[in-house]
Amino acid sequence: MKYTPDYTIFQTLKNYALRYYFKYNISIKKLESKLIEKSKDSKLSKEVLLNIASLLQENNILDNLVRNLAEKWKSEKFILNKLKLKWFIESEIKEIISTNVNIISISSKIQLQNTIKDLLLKKPFKSIIFSLKQKWYDQNLIQELIDELWEHNQEELILNTIESFKSKWIENNKIIQKILQKWFSYNEFKNFLN
Repeated sequence: MKYTPDYTIFQTLKNYALRYYFKYNISIKKLESKLIEKSKDSKLSKEVLLNIASLLQENNILDNLVRNLAEKWKSEKFILNKLKLKWFIESEIKEIISTNVNIISISSKIQLQNTIKDLLLKKPFKSIIFSLKQKWYDQNLIQELIDELWEHNQEELILNTIESFKSKWIENNKIIQKILQKWFSYNEFKNFLN
């Protein structure tokens, strides 16, 4: 038979509160609602929160969550929405985002640039753009990196693609079809076909 803890006991609820808070990195408001849900007693829940208040460091957790999401090159909008789901206060989230904006932009730019370069070996450039824009990545950063990389690599990518098809003895009509499938427009590559 499975053991079911009795959350009406102070120590049991306290242990649950600590475990839940540090496992899921949630706000104190969310923790309070979870404790009330488990114990069905708001007075006991408040006693537990007062008892463990010195251990709860909401600002440090919020700062770490913002940094972790920023390192995954998520946009400010995504970070804000994600942390609001954990019941953090919007003004506090915005404040921490603004203090970490330089760290967020530098790490995410380098990481996103490396990801785009790696994907270029596997996918056409414009399909990479399309897939990145569909996700919650920072749109301004994506556009900035795309502009940089596209200007430098556009001709090289087109020439390499055409040469690879010509080396396989494919006729021009088929080459045009295949390049169009790789998301290039006809105006971008028509001069390189000859």
